[in-house]
Amino acid sequence: MLLSPLVLLALATSAPASAPEEADAAWAAWSDFPGPPIFTPMDPLEYERSALFSPPLLLPKGCFAFSVRFDYASNILLYTNHPNSVLFDAEVGHLTFAGALKLSPSVFLLAMGGVQGAYAGFMDSFINAYHALLGVHYYARDIRPLNKFAYDFQSGATRLTFKPVGLELLDTTLGLGWMLAPQLQLLTVVVLPTAWVDGYAAHTFQFGAMLTWQTPLFWSWLQFQGTLGVGATPLAGGGLPQQYQNVVFGSFSTGLKARLSQRNFLYANFFLQTPIYRNTGDNPLDGFDGSLDFGWMFRTDANWEFWAGITENPIDGPAPDVVFTLGFRQGF
Repeated sequence: MLLSPLVLLALATSAPASAPEEADAAWAAWSDFPGPPIFTPMDPLEYERSALFSPPLLLPKGCFAFSVRFDYASNILLYTNHPNSVLFDAEVGHLTFAGALKLSPSVFLLAMGGVQGAYAGFMDSFINAYHALLGVHYYARDIRPLNKFAYDFQSGATRLTFKPVGLELLDTTLGLGWMLAPQLQLLTVVVLPTAWVDGYAAHTFQFGAMLTWQTPLFWSWLQFQGTLGVGATPLAGGGLPQQYQNVVFGSFSTGLKARLSQRNFLYANFFLQTPIYRNTGDNPLDGFDGSLDFGWMFRTDANWEFWAGITENPIDGPAPDVVFTLGFRQGF
């Protein structure tokens, strides 16, 4: 009888001894800190001319990784300056797939593509109310009718008009990446002209190289990411006339990702791109363009991550006024 309490006490004190070890092992499985989602511009005036975007570190944990994201953007561009004018009033959707294949401990391949559409849409009233809450006013919304598609460029007596798109391919990005150091990645890409509708397609090959650095900032739960990019796209038809097209581009992005808990993260990423066009007379179109992408990420386990985000345009340029994003990734 006296032994029973001693046996129970021994079991009670010895059984939990493995709990800290199990907790450490469980935390180690979650200790990696993937960066924010891939950010790609959502305005056809941009993506039909530039191959640049903002990638996180993309080397897969295993041999393969993939992501899927859906972006839905509300665009309103209305620039009228001598000698040209541009009008783009539409809602644009992208369903984008990306996959990375590890070739060695430091080299990987990237493939990214998907489908796109551009429509008159249904969100103008909601977007106006959303921006009113934020104190943001788009004067072009006062002029344009609600949920009516328009996409044209006029130069003197010449007018180019582009139609809505029900569903068509995006141009396809192929890339080769090197991990130059555990926190430093060089990604080179070529974009294949797989889209075909004028106004939404490059109609030529595009090239780019992006250098990404990712590191903890001040604390282990706060991560910094910065990217520098340079790209080139030959002059091409199908969009704005060639005399207005730039050929060489640069980009810069900087962002933070904060770990709130084992499963929850917040991220913000600012992407800046040099002018896509020149001499149009519309200063926003000829100027730098910036997008602020931010949102919440949730990890269901050590390999799967889901996110919801919003992209705003803090600079008067061709980026959409707002983009709503949902996505998931596995293995990064």
